[in-house]
Amino acid sequence: MNNYSRDPPSKILLLVITQLSPTFPLCNDLLFQQFTKYGDIKKILIFERGKANKAFVEYYDVKHAIEARKEKLGKYLAEGEGKLTIHFSRLKNLDLEVVDKSRGTNYTQASSTNSESMKHSNTDDPNVLRQQIELFTRTFTQTSQRNLNSTRNDEINNLLNSDSDDDIDILKQQKQQGPQINQDVKNMITQKPSQIIQVTSIDDRVTAKMLYNIFNKFGNVEELLLEKQMQRAFVRYQTIEFAQIGKEYLNNIQFFDQQWRISYRPLQQLEPSTISDEYMIYYNPNGPKVIVPLSKTIILSGVTEAMEISEMMRLVAKVTGLLFLYEKFQVFIVQYISLKIQYLQFMNNYSRDPPSKILLLVITQLSPTFPLCNDLLFQQFTKYGDIKKILIFERGKANKAFVEYYDVKHAIEARKEKLGKYLAEGEGKLTIHFSRLKNLDLEVVDKSRGTNYTQASSTNSESMKHSNTDDPNVLRQQIELFTRTFTQTSQRNLNSTRNDEINNLLNSDSDDDIDILKQQKQQGPQINQDVKNMITQKPSQIIQVTSIDDRVTAKMLYNIFNKFGNVEELLLEKQMQRAFVRYQTIEFAQIGKEYLNNIQFFDQQWRISYRPLQQLEPSTISDEYMIYYNPNGPKVIVPLSKTIILSGVTEAMEISEMMRLVAKVTEIKIISADSLEITMINISETLKIIAVFSDYEYKNQKLIISIK
Repeated sequence: MNNYSRDPPSKILLLVITQLSPTFPLCNDLLFQQFTKYGDIKKILIFERGKANKAFVEYYDVKHAIEARKEKLGKYLAEGEGKLTIHFSRLKNLDLEVVDKSRGTNYTQASSTNSESMKHSNTDDPNVLRQQIELFTRTFTQTSQRNLNSTRNDEINNLLNSDSDDDIDILKQQKQQGPQINQDVKNMITQKPSQIIQVTSIDDRVTAKMLYNIFNKFGNVEELLLEKQMQRAFVRYQTIEFAQIGKEYLNNIQFFDQQWRISYRPLQQLEPSTISDEYMIYYNPNGPKVIVPLSKTIILSGVTEAMEISEMMRLVAKVTGLLFLYEKFQVFIVQYISLKIQYLQFMNNYSRDPPSKILLLVITQLSPTFPLCNDLLFQQFTKYGDIKKILIFERGKANKAFVEYYDVKHAIEARKEKLGKYLAEGEGKLTIHFSRLKNLDLEVVDKSRGTNYTQASSTNSESMKHSNTDDPNVLRQQIELFTRTFTQTSQRNLNSTRNDEINNLLNSDSDDDIDILKQQKQQGPQINQDVKNMITQKPSQIIQVTSIDDRVTAKMLYNIFNKFGNVEELLLEKQMQRAFVRYQTIEFAQIGKEYLNNIQFFDQQWRISYRPLQQLEPSTISDEYMIYYNPNGPKVIVPLSKTIILSGVTEAMEISEMMRLVAKVTEIKIISADSLEITMINISETLKIIAVFSDYEYKNQKLIISIK
């Protein structure tokens, strides 16, 4: 996949040796024993000791250095001791005379006489290695550690300084050039938080109600617009903090086989523009009592029929286990294989308030010529029970009206049947809430505003109730009748008294809104401390990745994270199922977190957070540690996609089969003699290809992956 070296092949190897116990006798002769089997060694220099020990090994021939690196990379000097990360050095030669054995040794004289016998006697057999180490331990402990004189120190410092200067020059040049950052990526990481977030890549099966139930788990949602044709939605939260939490925990979530991308948008009026748009508004938004991170486990309360509810859950999501907590089966836990959050649609009645005999209708997707009037609403809603009054109090792109029943059960039934339906075929989509008003305190007013049906209810409503239907032909006839009546009647101006009555009514509702909203803002949902920490943390060069699958290696992580900027250091703690990635700049770390947080990879969902700058050091034998002295990142940083371009392909059919073994591929196109365009089922599958095949060499040809 990658040679994981900072530089092209050289006859001098740079060893980074980790996971050594304090008593391990690391010395030049031990390294000589380990590496001479691959070719004649000229010099060895151990130049840094500590948790990460570093040494140079110089061969006479570059091919021997290549072979040694190939065989020893990632291996141990002894059983569980001295894990090797190996790079090719930029030095031309080790310009150093023979020095103390704890620092440098020249093997020029020994190579012709002793190396052949040592080459054949060396082995990776644990018993032989153990004997060698015991021999070296005796020699090492019997030899006093001599101080190097000033001349020797100067020689070593000059050597290391020359390498450091080379590092700085290359690093400066690299920072000046740097990878190009796609403009969309730049915009994503520089945007300012806002109350409104935009969600893209929404599946056709998703409704506005489902989106509300999901996003409302992270704070009070005040307004939601789903643009079906554009496959996107806009969600306006009550506060910027809620919007930050929603973005943090839902960005990159995979929902109905689509991966959401979430970004902030400036405050604006949310208005439906096409007949297929779904618009919902919440005058008194009720958010969760406590905001906590997402989990694969939920608590479902209020369960009366446990078995039936269980079956419903299994129809919606992949359930791994059910646990009944009480004898009456009122609560149970649903554990998910992957983060399927469709279950939220069962847990809310989509109304801002408890049931009431007065319904608040929000009517959208109406053409300008549609004859919306009280009698039309009466015809539509009287079938569910006797209606007392109707008031249309706002007109425009979103028309609003009150419908008051005599009995609350009729209001409940009407809302249940009409929610999300249309007044006529493709006209007048209904969003319905229970109102907080106790009654519509209004006398009979102009038909374009309010109508009192008290007198009519006892005589006419029964016949109208049975004559009403949702049949399109009948509805069309009713609308034509209303159109004639509506266009023949002049629109009378309300006198000041009537205006005052209506304003008093609406103001009373508004006052109620304000009081409840004030009370809610004072109380507010509790925000879990982990959530608070997540949205208040400062960006850093180091990011922490949790929930990493056991099959994932440090090399795979490097291939993925390096697509978003130059990775300098990577530590994978296998037992803890987490990794730390240090980027060259904070900007690269921001990009990596933005595009990989919440990503699902090998059936695990990654959670990514920033961590303060610190020394990354392996602590257990299973940890994998990689360091890149001259990190090489991508030429261009672009957003993730389901489609990649694979260059350097010599055997298209064979490579195609390899791709299909690793990921779920939907289409492969040959776009040139050595290039393929490969489309995956989702972005998670794209990451598998990047992880496994980045810079992979196949038949001496390196494969190059670029995101389309």
